Amino acid sequence: MTVDCAGRIATQAAPPVGYTVLLGDVALETDRRLQTSRTTGAESAHPLFAKSGLVVRGGTVVDLEVVPTPGHGAAIGWGNRDTTAGAIRVPDCTEGTTGTGEPAWVAFAGGFHVDRPGCVTLIVRSRGLRTRAHIPVGADC
Repeated sequence: MTVDCAGRIATQAAPPVGYTVLLGDVALETDRRLQTSRTTGAESAHPLFAKSGLVVRGGTVVDLEVVPTPGHGAAIGWGNRDTTAGAIRVPDCTEGTTGTGEPAWVAFAGGFHVDRPGCVTLIVRSRGLRTRAHIPVGADC
């Protein structure tokens, strides 16, 4: 699934305080336990949702993929869409530069859909590099 750039909610000079920057291009909340709430409707396979923004440096293409964990289902989705997936691509959503000439960071609303609280591991890819992010969704990692 590809995130639609039109779904961005903000552009900013830097990621928000409390976000961890990964590979220099992606910012996610990794240091606090995300609060879950019950969902209704189509996401019944993952009845819990944890809202958390995704912030990506303009000028980059980023891929995020949920690492399957036995007994723990999870999906991700950002960009003001009702669809979730096990993997997403964020295209280059460049929208200007900061006052220093650096690309602006682009923010998307969304988060994590899970079947139960737990640690969600994501593979993050950008510019030929790869790392893992551990996200505490309703429970510590």
